Amino acid sequence: MIGRLCAAALLCAVMGALLSEYGWKGKRAFSALCVLLVLSAALPELAEIFDRTDSLITVTGISEVSVTALKIIGAGYAFGLVGDLCSELGETGIARCCAAVGRVEIFLLVLPYFEELILSAVRLIG
Repeated sequence: MIGRLCAAALLCAVMGALLSEYGWKGKRAFSALCVLLVLSAALPELAEIFDRTDSLITVTGISEVSVTALKIIGAGYAFGLVGDLCSELGETGIARCCAAVGRVEIFLLVLPYFEELILSAVRLIG
């Protein structure tokens, strides 16, 4: 599957370059469509990753902190990928917004642990 996804992405890139070379003005729309097609083709593999991770967490009894760490890593990759795609399509404002939203999401995932840390410090001091 990896080979087919890479081949499809390269084919889309070559087609986009050729269309751009001939002055076609719909290159951004074509690029966005290609990105959606390649990502949708990769969804079964992504779903398998999530299923295996979920079953691993259930079987091993991994702590809530480890699950949160996995969520943070996933959010970082997801927002980074979307931001890069937006930048590639020339939408730098949307890419920056996506990066900011990603940071906020990660902060919200970590916030309960900060609260617990602060409350523990207050209990120790007081």
